[in-house]
Amino acid sequence: SMVRYDAGHYRTRIVQPDSLTLTSVLAEAEGAAAAVNAGYFNVKRLVPSTFVRVGGRTIAATEAQEAFRVNGAVAVKGRRVRIVPYAPEDDPRLARRYREILAAGPLLLHDGEALSYADRKGGFWGRHPRSLVGVTRSGEAVLIVVDGRFAQQAAGMTIGELTYLAQRLGLYAALNLDGGGSSTLWCGGVVNHPCDNRRYDHAGERRVTNCIAVVAR
Repeated sequence: SMVRYDAGHYRTRIVQPDSLTLTSVLAEAEGAAAAVNAGYFNVKRLVPSTFVRVGGRTIAATEAQEAFRVNGAVAVKGRRVRIVPYAPEDDPRLARRYREILAAGPLLLHDGEALSYADRKGGFWGRHPRSLVGVTRSGEAVLIVVDGRFAQQAAGMTIGELTYLAQRLGLYAALNLDGGGSSTLWCGGVVNHPCDNRRYDHAGERRVTNCIAVVAR
């Protein structure tokens, strides 16, 4: 499932609630035209586990356990959505530059070039439901969710397959977001098949720590 939009005609926002909330609930509360789940979170403390900055306020820093996959960030500056490389030591510099930024990963495409993780197998790197945010060279923004964990209906994608999909869609930069049961794309309703209820319908959303919302200007 995919939403593609001209970022110049919409406001792209990182929405950070006080507690875990369904993507659909966050989208409706924002009056959004579209939304996708966003960052990773600590499943024990139920708080963001990567660098998040919203409205000029730093919400969270990246935890050490995320180092194996978090090497990119989505940032919003004015009317532009940007996908940038990231490392935890960049936090002070990025905080000075962006009021709205969220770290995730892995980074799939940077400046039109694909990053390879071919040496990483199984587990997180295997086939799962996936969520992605990307941009084209012309400045369009793209939100994508790939369904998975449904035998005979939706297999999910590996990180390599997701990178290939981003290339085929003509993206210039792309970032993998939280996936699995979190993967939800909302556009007037949930349009993909979230897997947390183990049924191939639109009702299996998982509560998440934040989302990316697209709001009409």
